[in-house]
Amino acid sequence: MTTTGRSILVAEDSLLQRTILRRVLVDAGYEVIETADGVAALNELTTRRVDLIISDVDMPEMDGYALCQEVRADERLASIPVMLLTAMTSPRDLVRGIMAEADTYITKPYEPEALLRRVETLLG
Repeated sequence: MTTTGRSILVAEDSLLQRTILRRVLVDAGYEVIETADGVAALNELTTRRVDLIISDVDMPEMDGYALCQEVRADERLASIPVMLLTAMTSPRDLVRGIMAEADTYITKPYEPEALLRRVETLLG
């Protein structure tokens, strides 16, 4: 496995979903930092720089929309791309993602190849 030298912070409360996502990303050569909610993700971002944030929307403590808004409000973090990942599919949910200034929004279940294409697009 070749590493890309890129790191991705994953905020996902489901251990199963986090494990699947980690496996897809690690197999593609990314370093993965895992957290179970938005608060833990923000804490990680105070001590390390990441290239991308992938966040579930529906999480305890701080949901993905709030995490995205906090990232955008912090000038040190605002340039980090944010991908929201969720099982919620209503137009209202998509609008909330846009209002939170997420860079992209992917619904579960997702195809790993489609997810990786989005990751590669966000990372350039």
